[in-house]
Amino acid sequence: MKCFYALLLAFLLIVSCGLPEGEYKITVSGQGLNNRKAVLYRYDDSVLITVDSAYFERNSLVLGGSVSHPELMYLFVGDAPDYLPIFVENSDIKVSYNFAKPEKSVVTGSESHKNFVDFIQSYSAYCDKGAGVSRMYAEASKNSDSLIINNLDSIIGVLNNEKNQFQLNFVQNNITSPIAPYILATQLMYNLNNETFEKILGMFPKSNRDNRYYKKAETYFNALNQHLEY
Repeated sequence: MKCFYALLLAFLLIVSCGLPEGEYKITVSGQGLNNRKAVLYRYDDSVLITVDSAYFERNSLVLGGSVSHPELMYLFVGDAPDYLPIFVENSDIKVSYNFAKPEKSVVTGSESHKNFVDFIQSYSAYCDKGAGVSRMYAEASKNSDSLIINNLDSIIGVLNNEKNQFQLNFVQNNITSPIAPYILATQLMYNLNNETFEKILGMFPKSNRDNRYYKKAETYFNALNQHLEY
């Protein structure tokens, strides 16, 4: 009897522990996924690197690992029409996957991903405007309409300034979020003057500097300044 209770106690301790500290678990489920392969990639130095992979059974699978800091990864499933970006952090992440429209998939359990979606949804308005102007520009160029081209050049300049300002505001208002250094390192830093760039780097708390996105931005800033010295 004592042995039975000892085993029961051990089982309860294992169950209560949940996800090990410093690891993530991504549970992906959806309809029509059986026997399809899912691959999770990370993007490093312009190369997609496989992080984990598995086949769906009963329309579900689990991918796992650990990250030293939250980072953007990409989930590819079989011959789905697109990949699904997921901002992964060490937590229990659930993905309700939409095979026909991966962008409609729902990701929960990652606060970083929630912040990432908030940014993308707001920023998409500027992207949509840019796509429309680009189509008009292509048509005007095809017809050699210099008047419309000149007008569109002005519109593009204004739109780019609006996009940069939106990104800058988002980073400043979310300076403690892992999304902030990601936006800075992948988009914003190429469009900042030296003074603003230095100011933004200095705004980040120490807790949000120990990640590859901040370090990439810092390295780029130092390289720019070294070039200016010469």
